[in-house]
Amino acid sequence: MALGPIVFLHQNSAPKFFPLDSGKKGLCNHIYEKIAFRLSHKNLNFQNHHAMLPIKRILSMLETGEGHIFCGAGKNPEREKLYIYSPTAIYEVSNVVVGHKDEMLTKFEMDYFLKNKVAVGAYFGTTSAKYLRSQIGDLAKDHFTNIEDALFLVNAKRLRFFYYHDLGLNHYVHDTKYSLQVMSPRFRTVPQWMIYSKKTPPAVIKAIDEVLHEMKDSGELQKLRNDFY
Repeated sequence: MALGPIVFLHQNSAPKFFPLDSGKKGLCNHIYEKIAFRLSHKNLNFQNHHAMLPIKRILSMLETGEGHIFCGAGKNPEREKLYIYSPTAIYEVSNVVVGHKDEMLTKFEMDYFLKNKVAVGAYFGTTSAKYLRSQIGDLAKDHFTNIEDALFLVNAKRLRFFYYHDLGLNHYVHDTKYSLQVMSPRFRTVPQWMIYSKKTPPAVIKAIDEVLHEMKDSGELQKLRNDFY
């Protein structure tokens, strides 16, 4: 029996993803493309979901089987119960904060926020936000669903810091019109994984996992990551 469409999901998070009609390819756009190319001989019907989605929507679609594959997810026990993780990590990110260019603080650790009661913004639904909340409690303002909204507040000095990963924040700060800087402390470094809906055919998961393993062994995944740092 022929398999139905296998749907790649895209997050509204650059430079991991760029819109398909933008003329640009993000890190995970490239990874999806290489998977589809390497498995073209298997006649699998890979399709890109047309929308750039927030992470909560992506996870919901994986759970229901509306989508099958998502590139670049962190691990936590709750997610590991709901989804299938690739055995191969596809890249790493470090959690950092962005602040205003006038920010003079240079060396600090996570407990600085607690000791000084500094509120820190975070991206709703992400493992970054979950970790930040576990460290500083309600000082984590993890309601942001759009990074641009958070950066606007940091630029206006209405939010002192926004916490996310360096892949995303380096990109946004490089391209923004705002007066911002990525601060030097790296609070933790974590692997990112390919995750699959449990409704994805096992043969498809096995084939993709083999491709990812080959790409890691050959250095191709590392080269792709380096292109975005």
